Order: sequence, then structure tokens, then C-alpha cells
Amino acid sequence: MDIECKKISITGTVQGVGFRPFVCRLAKACGIFGSVQNTGGAVLIYCCGSSMNLNAFIDGIKNHGIPNAKIESMVINDTPRFQADNFEVIESGYHDFGARFISPDLKLCENCAKEIFDAQNRRNGHFFNSCVNCGPRFSMIDKLPYDRKNTTMGEFLLCKECETEYTTQEDRRFHAESICCNECGPVLIYNEKDGTILGENGFQKAVKAIKSGKIIALKGIGGYHFCCLPSCEDSVGDLRKLKGRDNKPFAVMFKDIDEIRENCEVNEYEQELLLSNPSPITILKTKKPFAYPNVNGNTNTCGCFLPYTPLHKRLLHETGCLVMTSANVSGSPIIKDDEEMLRFLNEEESLYGVVSNGRRIVRRVEDSVVRAVGAKTQIIRRARGYVPTAIQLNNKADFIAMGGDLKAAFCLVKKNNAYLSQYFGDLEDEGVQSVYSEAIKDFQSLFDVKPKFAVVDKHPLYLSVQAAKSMSLPIKEVQHHHAHIASVMAEHQIKDKVIGVAFDGTGYGDDGNIWGGEFFICEKSEYQRVGHLKYTKILGGDSSMKDALKTRTCFLHACGLSENGTLAETINAALDCDINTVLSSSMGRLFDAVAAQFGFEYNGYEGECAIKLEQLAQEAIDKDISPYKMNFEILKENGELIADYSKIFYNILKEKQCDIRALALGFHYAVADMVFNMCLEIRQNEGISDVALSGGVFQNIILLSTCERLLKENGFNVYINHLVPPNDGGIALGQAFIASHL
Repeated sequence: MDIECKKISITGTVQGVGFRPFVCRLAKACGIFGSVQNTGGAVLIYCCGSSMNLNAFIDGIKNHGIPNAKIESMVINDTPRFQADNFEVIESGYHDFGARFISPDLKLCENCAKEIFDAQNRRNGHFFNSCVNCGPRFSMIDKLPYDRKNTTMGEFLLCKECETEYTTQEDRRFHAESICCNECGPVLIYNEKDGTILGENGFQKAVKAIKSGKIIALKGIGGYHFCCLPSCEDSVGDLRKLKGRDNKPFAVMFKDIDEIRENCEVNEYEQELLLSNPSPITILKTKKPFAYPNVNGNTNTCGCFLPYTPLHKRLLHETGCLVMTSANVSGSPIIKDDEEMLRFLNEEESLYGVVSNGRRIVRRVEDSVVRAVGAKTQIIRRARGYVPTAIQLNNKADFIAMGGDLKAAFCLVKKNNAYLSQYFGDLEDEGVQSVYSEAIKDFQSLFDVKPKFAVVDKHPLYLSVQAAKSMSLPIKEVQHHHAHIASVMAEHQIKDKVIGVAFDGTGYGDDGNIWGGEFFICEKSEYQRVGHLKYTKILGGDSSMKDALKTRTCFLHACGLSENGTLAETINAALDCDINTVLSSSMGRLFDAVAAQFGFEYNGYEGECAIKLEQLAQEAIDKDISPYKMNFEILKENGELIADYSKIFYNILKEKQCDIRALALGFHYAVADMVFNMCLEIRQNEGISDVALSGGVFQNIILLSTCERLLKENGFNVYINHLVPPNDGGIALGQAFIASHL
């Protein structure tokens, strides 16, 4: 029998997902001899056997079926015959195959979950149970290749039984780098202000504290959480004070899908999201009356997620659902280090205890937030479970895209792979600035990227721009809303012209004004603005983002509508005299102005007024209340289409007896009709039928779904974001797409 020998080089998400153990078992089944090793960010296989056996082996690799693995490239070459009498995992090497791929952190698998509740299993009750299919990855890797010694688990010696499992090919913990048990690995530590208790006793005391209404900090995969009972109004109130978070909804972790169903409406796709490996916070519609109105800020939605670590699983088994929110003061980075968390415990009276362990967290990673749009995913915050999965680009140079200042996230690009970072927060916070800068250096080292230039937003005062300048790299500027549309083009690999509709709150326009209600024609790195929402003179610039009442006065002034009252008169006088004013085409500000007309006058958190306005519209849909018909007027000025909103305010002011829910829904439908009519006009002029929708305003599901329906019913192809957020968290990918075509 002729023996052939092959060298197989595989790149992709093939480290930290059980790929080497799979290859070993497959080789044994196919009668193949040789070796497999991690090397840099890839896997290298040397194999020999008969032609028939090798073909079966290679086909088995291609059709691997490993839940969390993804092969990006597989190169097979002949190699000189070598001597081998078995197939084994060998010590990792450091060959450079170019692009590197790292597994995101993985949720607790079903097998490991069963073990911790099995009284006969040696891992019964184990707080850190994991195998090749689950456990921390990205948050615990110090460097590549992915071996135990290169992770924070390398600090813990394996006991004899774990060592046996780790070295047995048939065991599911064969080369599971996060392996440990009750006899080895991290130890649970419970700290109160007056003492420390270890292990099961500490856990039980933490459970008792939570059940008695106390707030506890809990160490997770990418940082600490604050948790408390959602049913305890005093605890939730204290938690709001602790975080400095007045009204913004909290996420709730439920013990199982049935408990979620008791409180929220869950369709088939939403259930799929909840149970998916990223295990994201999924925004669901609440059932009325919602059991915990103090938790969700009296909105009609709740951010729900399921336990994704053994500690979460055990804790919620004892307590039932818990408020589970990032451990930080709102706006600051999530706390990941034990020392900082213990200082917080000693300084804050309302924080009762801290559950920690000795495993270092290398990288801060927040929980991801998503929602279902039909049978597709809209990511609102891209972090744990999604990062650092690469997105493919057609690229020639290595560079960094800095993103924006809000919902900061950067993107490193190397060899056609865009590595988008996790969400950090807003760069106006000094702590976020520091973490953002540290993460850039970390990603450069982890993915071996040496940027040749930096891509930034055109806003001259953005802190992300200043951060790029401090790197002493050549700078390329990209317009903010163009980047929003380009993020969709990058996801869907769109090569031809598209109509781009970018709706958000603010962005620096090419004419020096504030944009945010834009219509473009985009192709590769080129764009042309062909329409926008009518400019409005706004008092106070960016500060108007919080004060919806002031914004409403500005919009009414632009419509020639007067208001009574000293404040309105003062604002109107300032507008008449151009004192501290800017011109804005922002759709986000228009939503604020309309919301203020219905009594939602201040954004305590970003988008609060618009969310409340959408809630009114949703109530109209739920109660079958007919929308009040209103519309925009589309004008042409200087070769551009202008969407004039004046009639909207005339209608709202005129109909004083009309149900405000009908008015709110009518406004949403009017915006969607305007989007359709503007796109229809552009198609008639340019012959373009592809439309990309992006920007934070398109997190409004009523608006997004209505726009999609109208456009698709009339022959348009509609593209939206699914891999990155439509908000500023996706800006960096759009910047990267544009730069890759320059």
C-alpha cells in the first residue's frame, strides 16, 4: 500500500474550540499517523496514510461540525515522508501564517452544566467547570498560541485526575486549556467588609445576602457585575444610586428560558438568540403588567439573558432571576481587577459583598446586547461572545480605524481581516480613554498588526482623532455618516452603488454643520450627499442632545410656530440673534422634538425620549389604534432633496384631542414614508435599487421594519447591520471598509 504524507495549514477560529482533540480522534478513526499543533494563530497538521484514508481525513476536517470552530483557509501540500506510529498533539510552535484568529469567550455547555448538579460527579458544585466546548477564551489569553501556559489558567497546577483527562484523546477535556476541578484551579472568595470566606461556605453566605435584599458584586468572565433581586425595590433603588443611573433599564439574568417566558414575550428567533453561544442580553417585549417596573425604567422592554458561567448557573438556581449589570459607575469602564473591586466595597456603603476568585481577567469585556429584527439579529452592543471574531474585507494594507467617541470601538485590519474591538463606552470619560488606548496596544500585540496609517472621523475635536495623532501615523479622514453606510457595505460585501440612509443624533458634516438625517449615493470609498432632513437652527450644539424640550422649541421656531413662556422666549431670542447656534439635519433631534411634544422632555440616558416615543407607537399597534396620517414635504434645493418636517408639527399641534399614541405611530409611519419616497426619487434619477440603512435611529424597530417593508414591497433590495451595531459602535468597520478601497 502506497503511503502519502501531507502538511495541512489551517487558519480561522481553530484554537480554543476543541479543534486539535477533534483532529486527533478523526486521525485515529481514519487510520492516519502524524501530529497536530497550535502555531501562532493557526493549526499545523502533519499526516501520513493511504490516499483513501487521507482523503477521508481531509474531508472530515472540512466538514468538522465543531460548534465554535470556523475554518478560514486550509492549505494542503505534499511533504517528504516521515516516521510516525501514532497521531498526537505536539508542543505548540510559532510559525507565522499571517492573520490570527481567537475564539470569543464561550458560554457554559450543557454537559458541564449537568456535572455541577450531579451529586455523583467529582465536579459537583464546581464554580469554574469547563471543557473544550465552553469557558473563557478571549478574556483569559495572554498571548498566542492558545496553550494553558499562555492563559491565566497557567497559574494553576492540574491535579492528577485533571492531568489524566487533559492528556487522554477520548476525553472531552483533552487539551481543554481552562480545565480544573474542585481540587485544583481557582477558589471562590467571598468578601464582606468585615471578613473573607472561601469556597462553598462563602457562596452560601453570598446567596443569603442576596436573598435578604443586599447588593453583591460578582466576578464574571470579562469583569464584575453588580447583582440584586429585581423584586426588591429598595435594592434596585440603591443600585441606581450606586451606579449613578436614574432611569436607564437594567438587564435581568433569568435562571432558564421558562422564567423569561413568564415575564416577556419570546418568539422562536428570540429564543434562538437567548440560547446561542454568545448568550447575549436580548431585548424582549415585556408582558403587561411587567413584574419589575423599577428595573426596566417603566419601558415596554427588558434586556434578558441566561446564565453563561457555572457560578451564574449555581447562583440563579438558588435565587431565581437577578438584576445583573456591569460593575461600574455609569459611563466608566467595567471593573475587572480584584483590588479595584475591593476598594469599591470598602468605599460604598450600599455594596454589601464581593464574590471573586484568583483567576486574572486579561481583558475587560462587557455583555453583548442584541435584539431580533424579524428572523435576523441587530447588535446594539458588540462585546462578549462576538469579539474578537474577524470580519472579512478586501484589503491591501495593515491599518487601524479609530471609530468614534461615542460607544467607542476601534478596528485593526490585517490581511483581509477586520478585528473589531469590544465596546468600551464614551471617550469623554477619562477611564474609558485609558482603557481604549491600552486595548489598542493589546490588540496590536495579540494580532501582530503594525498599522501603516490610522483612519479617523472628520470631527476635528474628537478624542479618538487625538488618540490617532498620538500614534504618529499618517491620518485619513472619513465622514461620520458615510462610515455608517460603509459598515453595512462591509458586512454584505457590496461592490456596486447603494442608496445610503444614515439617521442618528449627531455627526460632523462636510459643510461644517451637524448632520444626522442623510441620504447618500455610495460606491466603495466614494460618496455623494443627495438629500437630507431640512436644516434646523439648534441652540447649544451637542448639549441639546439631553434637553429635548429645548430641542422642541428650536424645531417649532424653525416652523414659525410660537410658544408662550419665559424659557421659550429666551430660546427664540437666542435663535433670532444666532447666539450659540448650529445648523442640524439630525433625525435623532427630530425624534427628541416630537417626543417632547408628548411630555418626554429630557434624555436621562442616550435615546430615552425616542425610546418612550417608540413605546407610545407600539402601544398603538398593540391596541389596534389607527395611526394619525401625517407626512413630510419633499423639496429640491441646489440639486439636493430636502425632507421638510413642518407639516408634522402643524398636525401634532392642531390635533389636541387626538390620542397621542395615534400621533406617535403616525409620526413613525411618516418618517418611513419619507424614507421610501426619497429613495424612490433617487432611484428614478440614478437607477439604483439597493438601499443600506444605518445609524442609531434605526435601532427603532418600528421605523426599521416599516422602512424595510415599504422598500422591499416596491422592488428595493434592503441591507442593514447584523454583524456590528448600527450605532457608533459600528463606525470603525465602516471606516475600515472605506480605507480598504482608497
